[in-house]
Amino acid sequence: MMLPSYLQFAIRKRVLVVFIVLLIIATYLGFAPVLPIPVNDKLCHFVVFFLLSLVFYWVFDLSRRRATQLTLVVCGLVGCVGSEFVQAFLTLRTFDVFDILANLVGCGLSLMINVMYHKRRLEKLHFQRYGRLDSAEDDLELQARESEDADGVNANRSA
Repeated sequence: MMLPSYLQFAIRKRVLVVFIVLLIIATYLGFAPVLPIPVNDKLCHFVVFFLLSLVFYWVFDLSRRRATQLTLVVCGLVGCVGSEFVQAFLTLRTFDVFDILANLVGCGLSLMINVMYHKRRLEKLHFQRYGRLDSAEDDLELQARESEDADGVNANRSA
């Protein structure tokens, strides 16, 4: 059975390994007993989810829009919000709304950086291929071509 084109994508294995290592470290930090040294808890939450979201965005070879949506769902909802609700059931940790806020700010900032970088990367690719990038119409055409190219690449990979 062949999957629809929007469900076909490549996984960047090296980036996935980095993400898994970061996830293991974050899980340990999130569910370990409270550290004996004073640490700014909100800063730790911000940094951890900034890094996780920064790396997760690039795990799958997707269009900019789909990578953004997937990162929002997985890192934003499941990671940022879900991890705090899980901590509410642990005896060693407590639920804190401000931790969720720090998580979401870290995730959001990394997502903005990724989207801007991804757009610049696509513009550079477009410029190398076609010689110029004129207007917002070119940006729409570029996104359409990117998804067409991705469908063509993915079709070739699955064959």
